[in-house]
Amino acid sequence: MFRIIFYLLLFFIPLLGGGNYLLNIYPLLGTTIIAELSLLSMLACFMEKSRRGAFKFIRGEPEKFVILFFTISAFSILYSINRWESALRIMPLLSGSLIFFISREVLLTDQEKVILNVVLLSAIFVSLIGIYQVLLGFANIVKKAQEIGISGDLLILARSQTRAFSTFIHPNTMAGYLCIVIPFCMYMIVEEKNPIMRIIYSGVYAVLITSLLFTYSRGGWITCVIGFLLFLYVMLWEKIPFKKVIPIFIAIIIAFLLFFSLRSYSTDIVNRDLPSISERISKLGFSSMSVQGRLILWKGALNIISDNPFLGTGIGTFMHAYPHYQERVFYSRYAHNIFLEIASETGLLGVASFVLLFIPCLKIKPRREKRLLYIFGIISMLLFLLHNTMDFDWESPCIVATFFLLLSIINYSGSRGLENGSRLIIPSERRLIIRYLFSSMLTAAVCLIVLLPFLSDGYFSMARSLFDQGKYEESINEIRNARRFFPLRGEYFYGEAEIYKTMGDVYKKREFYEKGIQYMEKAIEMEPLNPFFRRELGIIYWMIKDYDRAIEEFKKAIEITPGDAFLYYTLGKAYMYLGKLDNAKIELRKAVELEEDYFNYSHPDIKDIFEAHFLIAEIAMMEKDLDSASKELEKNLIFLSRGPNFYHVGRRERNIIYNADTVLFRVYYNLGRVMEEKGEREEALRYYKRAQSINPDDENLRKRIDYLSGRRQLNNES
Repeated sequence: MFRIIFYLLLFFIPLLGGGNYLLNIYPLLGTTIIAELSLLSMLACFMEKSRRGAFKFIRGEPEKFVILFFTISAFSILYSINRWESALRIMPLLSGSLIFFISREVLLTDQEKVILNVVLLSAIFVSLIGIYQVLLGFANIVKKAQEIGISGDLLILARSQTRAFSTFIHPNTMAGYLCIVIPFCMYMIVEEKNPIMRIIYSGVYAVLITSLLFTYSRGGWITCVIGFLLFLYVMLWEKIPFKKVIPIFIAIIIAFLLFFSLRSYSTDIVNRDLPSISERISKLGFSSMSVQGRLILWKGALNIISDNPFLGTGIGTFMHAYPHYQERVFYSRYAHNIFLEIASETGLLGVASFVLLFIPCLKIKPRREKRLLYIFGIISMLLFLLHNTMDFDWESPCIVATFFLLLSIINYSGSRGLENGSRLIIPSERRLIIRYLFSSMLTAAVCLIVLLPFLSDGYFSMARSLFDQGKYEESINEIRNARRFFPLRGEYFYGEAEIYKTMGDVYKKREFYEKGIQYMEKAIEMEPLNPFFRRELGIIYWMIKDYDRAIEEFKKAIEITPGDAFLYYTLGKAYMYLGKLDNAKIELRKAVELEEDYFNYSHPDIKDIFEAHFLIAEIAMMEKDLDSASKELEKNLIFLSRGPNFYHVGRRERNIIYNADTVLFRVYYNLGRVMEEKGEREEALRYYKRAQSINPDDENLRKRIDYLSGRRQLNNES
């Protein structure tokens, strides 16, 4: 019985545990379902095995190290800087640890091929969903949105999305999952003796490679290439017959043919151009945003570790600790390095216990017939570690569960289990009665544990549905019901705070500012260390011209996130409205320095660079410092000469499209004003004419050009 539950669990892990809850494929949260299936499977395994005296909780070093790692991680909840988040993050780790013990019992009966078949079957579904997304999925979203009259952010997202992510929260995470699974598909091709099954596995391999290509994850591509090179080395070292690996080479060729043919398949109704492989690779360099951003994150993680060396800040709290150490404008919820993230959250003790998990893997001496499985397991583990040194796979419940499954396969695929010849010790009747009583109590506890999250997730699902309908008050009531049944889940707590923030935004847009302030303050009361809530409250105060209180909120947000350039920009603008020009220049300069130190045209705050330079130029013009004003405006010309025509310049809270022509017009017009005041009529006329080529209908601009050309006199108002 427990095997059936376990196989169902393995199949649903990638479909429910990828972390992408935005798909709304299922009514309940995936992490809860995985945790519940893990508990049920573990209970069924214990009851079945203990009846025959075959269950032994600790069989060797691997179990001890798994328990140690989980214990240290769970203990960190007690001193965590955010216990809600830590309680949420411990659930995938609990599921993964249980999967380790359950899969161990299955592997001891030589059922590894059944396990791998279930994993590959699930991977096929994940891959097909990802391919469908790129070819048709996003286009269908746009088509449906246009049919019902939706525009704005949804259309922007669908048009710009060009990478497959399937059930995962990000394309890179999907690539990390595929890098773990692909080596086992290669193993099945090499080991399979039936020609038909070998062809089927080769087809599976081709689909997995195709979907990996559609993720456009450079880290995933590099990791997969390294995995293939390791496979070639193993092929030569183990003297694997070439005829066994021919299907792998053929499958790779088919995968690339599929990729290029599907990529050119013109079915996207929004005419979205997919990037090419060469285009993605050409953008990878040491000075690229991808590399520099990771270096900034790693430096911040090291600073967190230096301040919390032994115990860390609590599991799952990197996103809350990092803003205090954030440099420049680059923010991320994850460290993009598994070792640094674990060390920053659980300290050096936690990362040491994580490293200990790999020690028993190196001591294994597998049976001769299991040697290849062990080798491919090691390759898969190496690819997991390689990809996780530069990405955030560990944040996906699916990746955590797959990691512990992989750990179990490496440690126990070559062992001879109790069911393979060892004499079973049948317990006495008294011990059986004790075990049955214990099992009954455990069953009741598990049923209660399973029931409460189901009820709470039902309320939470209803809350999300009401939220999508704009029924915010009713949504809050449902979330409170969810928290009543399962108070440990941080998502419910943050969900309620986010609804308050959304209600504040809604009332702000409707110009009911008092109501907006009221709900923003409720959100801040629940999450006082959330800088975005502070910033939005400051913006509302700004809109009602209460600049002193706006400045106060912006300063509090800066204390939490000192590297956010937008906060300095808004603070400088508020000082400017109060007439405190010296303070305004200081804050605007900070914003510009933060942005320019880490500048890239795909960065979401690029508009703030332009606006900060404009405001500094305005202040300089007020102070008659015309040289400084022209320098600031010329910097905008440099930016625009390097950038594309349109910029997606919004954060999640304020997504907009920014037209470069609009910026150019303002730059040329203001430069014309500066040159005119400096008495350089020819230069002023040149800039005015450039502005007129962009907007020929501007009446005031036409009057200035006529005046400088000597055709007419400007009146005093001009």
